[in-house]
Amino acid sequence: MHTSYGTGPAQVTPEAYYLGLADPEWKEHFVAQSIAATLEAWHTRRAAEVGYGEAEVQGVGSSRRVLLSDGTWADPRRVQPPQAEVVSRTQIDPLVRVLLVRDSSSQVILAAVVNYGSHPWIFNASAVSAEMPGVAYTTLGARWSAPEAAPPVILCPSGPAGDVTAIWNIDIENVWTTRPGESPADSLARREQAFDHELQRLGGRLVAGVEAAVAGIERWDAQPAIRTGRREFALPLKPGYHRPPEVIVAGWQLAAPDGQHLTEAQLLQVGDSAILAVPGELFVSLGRQLQSLSPYRHLLIATIANDYGPFSYLAEAADYKLGGYELILTPAAPEAGEELVRQSALLFNAA
Repeated sequence: MHTSYGTGPAQVTPEAYYLGLADPEWKEHFVAQSIAATLEAWHTRRAAEVGYGEAEVQGVGSSRRVLLSDGTWADPRRVQPPQAEVVSRTQIDPLVRVLLVRDSSSQVILAAVVNYGSHPWIFNASAVSAEMPGVAYTTLGARWSAPEAAPPVILCPSGPAGDVTAIWNIDIENVWTTRPGESPADSLARREQAFDHELQRLGGRLVAGVEAAVAGIERWDAQPAIRTGRREFALPLKPGYHRPPEVIVAGWQLAAPDGQHLTEAQLLQVGDSAILAVPGELFVSLGRQLQSLSPYRHLLIATIANDYGPFSYLAEAADYKLGGYELILTPAAPEAGEELVRQSALLFNAA
């Protein structure tokens, strides 16, 4: 499918950025476009083969939960407390995982799923922005396009990244910091230029990882088994939490028992690989649990799938003891992360 479907401008308020609100008409329009694109893809399908590759991405993702000895959290955008030492730092998953689809005859790349676990932005106040996935899509799409053919479809779902950003790899001095005596106009112009530079630099590192993953594909499957699965389940919420009416949920989710939120996970198996779509922003440790339980040779984990506003971050119970704004902000109870892993394992077994 090569028709371009634009989403149009989303009417998103600052509150919507966290609660998941958007213009309902725009949401319906987006869903209708997705259905139309899927149908067109089905009617224009052709013989293809799939391959899986992975490679390490250098210097993009970094831990956002760096706990200091004075009880504060380290952040390169702020002045660090004197003599405070790092006592805890969460690990990242450095791998980019790529599921590639190419034409069986010409070997022209038709589509790719690029799965990497890091918040994708340079300056997180940019709200709705393509940022690093946009650089990957533009660069790879141009390199992979065949003459007189439309660029391939490239999807970039975020892997487990609730505690991972690029923040420690960004040129903070030029992107974030204002300078004494600098006018607001000069500061903005300088920082915009630095933003563009950083976006290309870090996005280029992601692209390099993707290309290394593709170059390492050793096996192509021309007749992959295709299976799908879906599982509804409830996740526990913190005591006393009640979903604000501004947070939009589906009709079937309104039947959730008190103290719980009804959600879902989906699974798409393609040959010996699978894509697991789960709600919320998972910490990397939960992603590692899912990888260890997966019966598939390769697993891509797509987070923030279908559901985010009712609970946002999901982590292991032990992470709650360290605090941090993610686990203060989230309505999810400490046991919700492990419950998500358990339910996903049941979905693995049922698929």
